[in-house]
Amino acid sequence: MSYGCLLWLSVMAVNFNVEILTVLFRQVRDIFKAGKIPSMCGIEGGHQIGGSLRALRMFHMLGARYMTLTHNGGPGWGDPAVELDGSWCNEAPLGGLNDFGCAVVKEMNRVGMVVDISHVHEVTMAKALDVTRAPVMFSHSSTRALCGHPRDVPDEILCRLKENGGVCMIVFLSKFVAGEFWVSGGKVGATVIEVADHVDHCVKIAGIDHVGIGGDYDGGQLFARGLEDVSKYPVLICELLKRGYTEEQLGKLLGLNVIRVLEDCERVSRELKAAGELASEEHWGPEVYVTNMEKEKALLQAEDNAGKSKTSENGNEELPGSVN
Repeated sequence: MSYGCLLWLSVMAVNFNVEILTVLFRQVRDIFKAGKIPSMCGIEGGHQIGGSLRALRMFHMLGARYMTLTHNGGPGWGDPAVELDGSWCNEAPLGGLNDFGCAVVKEMNRVGMVVDISHVHEVTMAKALDVTRAPVMFSHSSTRALCGHPRDVPDEILCRLKENGGVCMIVFLSKFVAGEFWVSGGKVGATVIEVADHVDHCVKIAGIDHVGIGGDYDGGQLFARGLEDVSKYPVLICELLKRGYTEEQLGKLLGLNVIRVLEDCERVSRELKAAGELASEEHWGPEVYVTNMEKEKALLQAEDNAGKSKTSENGNEELPGSVN
């Protein structure tokens, strides 16, 4: 997500009656009641903050309300599930998150941004859950038990969502649903049936309160058959109805669960700020970010040194009429 993307979303909001830059998560329900569709801006990939928590806070001020910790290849402070070329990452050399990665999670908790752990290595999933004080989100992932792709979530992580309060949103991309295989006519092998299977499995392991839908239509390709575009959501809903899901349960899957996570993150932010937790000035990478306090301290020190130097020079000056 860039500044240009945020501007484009603002234009879309004006032209399509979509409330984009929602300031508070608790406004979401009111926006729905007003006949508009709220949509949260997000940052897909922590590399976009450039190793600066100040940049993270600036994105939050501009309206970004969640960030995916890594994308393909990773930001250097968090281990991703796959490399830039799409190859699988078998190792997690950083142990999931390094010290700065942990600081990112904590600062996101403090400002009220949702920690998104789709795209990350399973070791990073576990580390983020260890560090966070707020619920997490898998914005677009499926279950590892049904599809052995590293982008999908292992059962042991799904189990931890119950305690954390987070949500796993099932993705429609075929390779994360049923692997990379095709049927006659060059069509992908995955179908809406397998997507519903992932929903079932996630509900079984994590519970109905911790599952959502995250199609990934904004940038993905090759979706499960029957779910080729946003007009096909009713196909999945019909399949889930056939499987016995109630209207209340479908409401949770289609948005209420993730709204709860968003609201909980905002609540945690208020609690942390009320407890006196201050903004972190941690940084990562080759550029050294100097805080205003550090600049002021250096300036005062320089002025003090200059004063001492002048006093020393004056002390060595010869008095008029003095004899050597």
